[in-house]
Amino acid sequence: MQEQKTDDNKSNILLIVFVVISFITVAGNFVIQVIFDDWYIELKTKYFVVFLLILANASYILPALAIKDKILKIIGIILTSIIIMLSFYQNIMFMLSR
Repeated sequence: MQEQKTDDNKSNILLIVFVVISFITVAGNFVIQVIFDDWYIELKTKYFVVFLLILANASYILPALAIKDKILKIIGIILTSIIIMLSFYQNIMFMLSR
């Protein structure tokens, strides 16, 4: 019973960390895009936005880690890892453009 409660707590913590990171990145991107008209051209804001995107992309793994079933967790981690790698590639290409 205690082990189940510990697993539930770990899952809850992973999911709340994911939600907090998602909120911070969405709010940060919104503020940058409202304050700066040319956020994608100015180097400082471009780096900040890409940092937020990388943070958000890396956090995608947290819900997959919160899955309790071992087989589903492995599937979730594999699929999420593919999404993260594709997103990192897109972020790098965005940074190299312009």
